[in-house]
Amino acid sequence: MAAYLDTNLLVQRSGLDSLELSTAQALCREAGVEIVVPVIVADEVESSRRRIVEAAFDALRAAHREAARYGPIAHLAELPTPGELARAYRDRLEATFATVATPDDAPAEALRREAFRLRPARAGSGARDAAIWLTVRDDHLQRAESGYFVTNNSRDFAAHGDPSALHPSLADEVAGHAHPLSLFPSVADLAAELAEEAEVLVDEGLLRTLDGFDRAVRRLFQEPDFMAGIRPPPELRASEEGRLFVASDMSTRATALHDARGYRIEDRRVTVGRVAFEAAFELGTLEKAGAGQVQKMLPVTCAVTALVWFVESAAGADPAVEISQVVATKVNAV
Repeated sequence: MAAYLDTNLLVQRSGLDSLELSTAQALCREAGVEIVVPVIVADEVESSRRRIVEAAFDALRAAHREAARYGPIAHLAELPTPGELARAYRDRLEATFATVATPDDAPAEALRREAFRLRPARAGSGARDAAIWLTVRDDHLQRAESGYFVTNNSRDFAAHGDPSALHPSLADEVAGHAHPLSLFPSVADLAAELAEEAEVLVDEGLLRTLDGFDRAVRRLFQEPDFMAGIRPPPELRASEEGRLFVASDMSTRATALHDARGYRIEDRRVTVGRVAFEAAFELGTLEKAGAGQVQKMLPVTCAVTALVWFVESAAGADPAVEISQVVATKVNAV
C-alpha cells in the first residue's frame, strides 16, 4: 500500500518536524504502507522553503540595520545561501520518503486540464495540482494494492462538502482499478484509518529506566549526520573541515515526555511522543594540522528534543525504541 502526500502537508511551520507527520510515519511503517511524495511536490516544498528562508533573512538584515541606527553593534555574520538551505531540506524530505517521478505525458495533460477547467484544475489555474493528481493516479494504477491520497486541498480534489471523498470526476479515473484510492484531509485522519487509539506504552517514569531508550540515544550520537549538525560551544569551535566525535563514555537522562499518543495496530501497540533528554560526555574535535591532526576535547552536556517511536515487543519485553527525528539540540560546556 502507498500513502501519497500533497504539498500543503509539508510546508506547514513544523514541516518534517511535525509530531502528526511522525505519528503517520510510525503507523505506516507498522501497517506496511509506503509514504510517497511526487517529485513535483518535492519541487514545491523546496521552492516554498527557499522563499521562507529569504524572507526571514531579509527581516533579520532589516532589523540589524534598524538597530545600528541607535548605537554601534557587531557586524551581522554572513548568512547561509537560502537556495542551499532549501536544497538541504529537500534532501531530508527525499531521505525520509519515497519519491515518484512525474509521468512523461503529465505536463501536457495538466496544461490541457487547466485550459479546459478540468479537475483538479479550475478557474483557469491548477496545472501543478493536475500534475500531482496524474502522478498519484498513474502510480496507484500500477500497484495491485489500496492507496491513500492525503491532502487538505479539498476545494480542488474533494467532492463538494465531503473532504474525505474524491471529486466524482477524479473518482471516475480510478474507478476501474481493483483496489481503491481513498482521500484523507490530514495525516491525523490517515493515522485514524490505520490504527485505533490505545493506552500509551511509556510514561516519564518508565522512560527514565528504559534501557532501550539509553541505547537509542547512544546510537544517535554515532550517526555522522547528527554529529555534523551539532554546534559546539565557543571553547571548542571547529573549522568547517573539523570532525566532531564523542570522546568518552556517555551518561544519558530523559527529562520529559510530551504529547505521547498511543495506538494499536492488529496485535501490537505503538506510541509516538516528543522526548527531551540530555547526554553528558566529552566532545572532541579532530582537525588537520600540517601533516598531522590535532585533537581537542571538552566536557559538555547536549540537550536534545526529538520525536521518538516506541513499538510493543514480545510479551513482558521492553518496547523497541527509535529516535525518528531530532527537532532541536543545544550543547553547553560543563
